[in-house]
Amino acid sequence: MDTGVSCRELVRSLGEQIRATVDPLLEGATKFALVGFPNHSNVGDSAIWLGQLAYLRRRGGRVAYMCDEWSYDPGELARRLGDGTILIAGGGSLGDVWPDYEKLREDVVERFHGNRIVQLPQTINFKEPANLERARRVLSSHPDFTLLARDRPSLEIASSQLECTATLCPDMAFALGLLDKRRTPEDGVLALVRSDEETSGARERLADSDVARDDWPTQPTALRGTSRKLGALVGRHPRWFRHFAPPLYRLYDRLAQERLDAGREVLTRRRAVVTDRLHGHIMCVLLGVPHVCVDTGFGKIGGFAEAWTGGCELVHLAGSPEEAVTLAQPLGSAP
Repeated sequence: MDTGVSCRELVRSLGEQIRATVDPLLEGATKFALVGFPNHSNVGDSAIWLGQLAYLRRRGGRVAYMCDEWSYDPGELARRLGDGTILIAGGGSLGDVWPDYEKLREDVVERFHGNRIVQLPQTINFKEPANLERARRVLSSHPDFTLLARDRPSLEIASSQLECTATLCPDMAFALGLLDKRRTPEDGVLALVRSDEETSGARERLADSDVARDDWPTQPTALRGTSRKLGALVGRHPRWFRHFAPPLYRLYDRLAQERLDAGREVLTRRRAVVTDRLHGHIMCVLLGVPHVCVDTGFGKIGGFAEAWTGGCELVHLAGSPEEAVTLAQPLGSAP
């Protein structure tokens, strides 16, 4: 990719790449299950979820079943889907950093050998060899399982260590296309930095700087709690599925859209952003916001930028949080 490509051209190109990669894997499929709704406040995972739905709406076909880790019921999935295709939500949960999501993925793949399964684009990160070996055994034994990796290091792990069919594909958030900023940003720099298991340490290292620090906003617990309780009812009482699944799916849509909108508001407060979140980077590209990325400990952002986004005119990479702030400050001033 040539240096200096515009965000508009990059987003268009990556949307085309998603279709060129995923469409052949779903050839002939008309009915789908979409497993793994991200029922937490991470804006990036909601962007992925909405991108997946946008892709499926454009492609055509019926989503017969959706679930999160609370509402997952293998019997109901089988009844609703029949011989349809299972899509497992993309993100950064393939590995042992987020074990609940890995448990859900492996259970689905192990139970549904009679269905085609496509794991939508993931970053892979295993810390413990025993966990990687268990995943290898489950994923490689499925007769029709394809794993989409969103960076080359993950593709190498999938092919050589997990021993499954794998190919490279951009993150599904790019299926959303360009996003409207909805506001005029103020001068200055915002640091969107992690405070969870994948932190780069930027939050602490920028504590004494004059750059405002933030992370993805936390959604009101009442709404999220309602969706989890409703999901548990659906998962534990299959006979209620017909009554409770439609409102649960509507709640999924509402939660994901509210999270995306909240993330958009954060990223457009200032003219420039420093971030160690992959979807801080991806959403800045979708919004056309100049930004500087600091990588995580296992190279999630660097690997993705190398594969897809490093040539964008608004993307800059830094080796440290302090360097990132230095690079971002001129970008935060009005032209």
